[in-house]
Amino acid sequence: MSYSNFKLSIDRSAFTVSNDNRHPEGLNLKEVPRDYSEFTKLLNSVGGPLGWDKRKKYRVYQSEVRQRLALEATHLFLFERFNKAIGYSLTIARPDLSKTFNMQVAEIENFGLKPAYTAKGYGGYFLNQVLSRLFNEGYEKVYLESRSTNHKKVVPFYERNGMSVIGIDEDIPDDFTP
Repeated sequence: MSYSNFKLSIDRSAFTVSNDNRHPEGLNLKEVPRDYSEFTKLLNSVGGPLGWDKRKKYRVYQSEVRQRLALEATHLFLFERFNKAIGYSLTIARPDLSKTFNMQVAEIENFGLKPAYTAKGYGGYFLNQVLSRLFNEGYEKVYLESRSTNHKKVVPFYERNGMSVIGIDEDIPDDFTP
């Protein structure tokens, strides 16, 4: 089995904080300690239904994940609704992409909500919050990748929220591990 990998980005100059002043009731974004056990708990609860937890980079290369979590520029954001965890985002600095794009780049490595909380407007709110924090830290571009094996509406979601597809890699061999 193979998949397509969509590469998306947004520049600070194209980003506008949502003009929708409504703060969905009970929603909160908070940064939590970059602890490996907390990360894997979130990865399993949010990404488990889509197989995120079965990807080779999380099953086989755990030491690299721990190294990324240990970096000061890494952020683990928890999405809450009435103090209950409903999703998360893992963001990392990408010096390699900063050289490619000739600007400071952060990557949203993971972004997701538990299935019961999708299609309610929460994702747009949280994405806006994460982007705001990254741009306020001085990043000039935010980059992410999304697979065709993710929710079928995720790429249009990112596009509606200001991101642009900048590349697509086709027919990538599946890297799920048993």
